[in-house]
Amino acid sequence: MQVSIRSVTEAVNDTIPLDAFALARVPAEACMSVIGSAHQQLTMPTDTSPIREWREQTSLILLNSRDILRDDADRTSSRANLAARRSPASSSLFSPPGLEADGRWGKCAALRGIYRCDPSATSDLYPPSPPAFTIPHTMSHSSIPALALGLSHTLVGVGSLLAPLATASLFALPAHRPTAFITRLFGSRDLLLGLAVVTSEERSEKRRWALGVANVVNAIDVISALVGYAQGDVTDQGALLGAGGAALLLLLGVYAQR
Repeated sequence: MQVSIRSVTEAVNDTIPLDAFALARVPAEACMSVIGSAHQQLTMPTDTSPIREWREQTSLILLNSRDILRDDADRTSSRANLAARRSPASSSLFSPPGLEADGRWGKCAALRGIYRCDPSATSDLYPPSPPAFTIPHTMSHSSIPALALGLSHTLVGVGSLLAPLATASLFALPAHRPTAFITRLFGSRDLLLGLAVVTSEERSEKRRWALGVANVVNAIDVISALVGYAQGDVTDQGALLGAGGAALLLLLGVYAQR
């Protein structure tokens, strides 16, 4: 019986899908099963040489296709097992059976071609969320008195160093050169105290130490002004500015050190 190559080709095409789109729609296991059955039919003995040659070539093509499908299925299974070992299985009630998730829904999990993503989770598919808006730190109630104390000491120190005689006259002291020398000595002390308070951070150890030293100095100034006024060495103007100003700075320092 004469059998044409075209009739055999049509018979094989009716048995298995040879085009790429059909193979893509059929699972790999089914493709390999059909290819194996077709290979057994093609390897049957026949007396026609063209048919035998065509069957041998088609058999080689089918064997190669089956090997490619088997290797691809093995690689897919290996990747799935590796992903399952790296990420713990999700116990959420919303996860369908068999779905491998990483617990946080950080990456899309696939099952039978169905993908699931959580847009609110952090993953490679979504950019990181912007930093939270923070309100700038404002000055507290204790920082304002400390700043006023530091600036007052700084101004007194700068005035005593640059214009010692003018500063001495404010306290009703005689404007002589020896008075300028003593005024500069006190001015350097006030300048250092003011800079120590102003340059220190709020509620830091340096700020507390500077405020403590300033409070001690101002308390001594109050006592010195009162003693000088009682002995008649300081006038009313000097006692008012010396004792009153030092007492005001002492109150600011005590309030800021709370």
